[in-house]
Amino acid sequence: MSKTYSDPCFALFESADRIRQTITDESFEAGGQTLKLTISIGLACWDATRDSVSALMRAADRALYRAKSEGRNRVSTES
Repeated sequence: MSKTYSDPCFALFESADRIRQTITDESFEAGGQTLKLTISIGLACWDATRDSVSALMRAADRALYRAKSEGRNRVSTES
């Protein structure tokens, strides 16, 4: 993501990536097996081009599908 640290969307991206990494680093036992989880996150920030919550959700959904199609276990943003 090519944003600056002062950009709220960049801060959101950084937080989401820390959450993703924390989940990826953990494992748990179930049925006698050690399991690991991954997570894909799609983010969109409110801006002038998104005039409704529905538009914001559609943008985040596009970002989520991009994260999944690019290999999963990643954070993707919709500009």
